[in-house]
Amino acid sequence: MAKIKTQNKLKLQENKMLLKQLKDFYQNKEQFQKNDIQKNQEKIRYTEQQKQHKRKLLTWKAEQWLKEFDVTSDEGFWFEKFSSSYSSKLEATLDYITALDDPDDPSSKLVKCDSSFSWA
Repeated sequence: MAKIKTQNKLKLQENKMLLKQLKDFYQNKEQFQKNDIQKNQEKIRYTEQQKQHKRKLLTWKAEQWLKEFDVTSDEGFWFEKFSSSYSSKLEATLDYITALDDPDDPSSKLVKCDSSFSWA
């Protein structure tokens, strides 16, 4: 009888230890998941800030290009036709500048040259 009580106590202690380990495991897992979610949210915020910054820079470039381009040039004539399908010249210029100034292609950098913009 004493032997059975001792065995039961050992089993109970073993079960308590296993339960504690299981509880710790799930608490740690939950904390890791919260950390992952927070990191993902930070990445999303950073990416959105980068997109907004790029959009502002691109808008500035487009505004500068619009101020400087020559409507009587071949490019100006072409651009007038091109921009007619857009809601505004700025929107058309944004698309045009984006196509010319691909940030992933170093050979397509648009630079100011005299009173117009041209390939670098």
